[in-house]
Amino acid sequence: MDESYTELRPLMFSIAYRMLGAASEAEDIVQEAFLRFHRETRAGTEVEQPKAYLSAVTTRLSIDHCARRGCAESATSARGSPSRS
Repeated sequence: MDESYTELRPLMFSIAYRMLGAASEAEDIVQEAFLRFHRETRAGTEVEQPKAYLSAVTTRLSIDHCARRGCAESATSARGSPSRS
């Protein structure tokens, strides 16, 4: 788990941050994704591809967070995407 966290945390953070546009919220999502990963592995579930599992969980948690908060536009603005005229 420690190895997965050290190697995969930056990727998970970038996924969440791009979707949410806020570092503190992205950190919360990443923490929750790793907690879920840890729970699954402690329960005996073999996760053959931790990167794929964590990417999917991080993405889904971010989508759920945005659905509750409505952050699609603010995340786009935070990334500095150009507006179309």
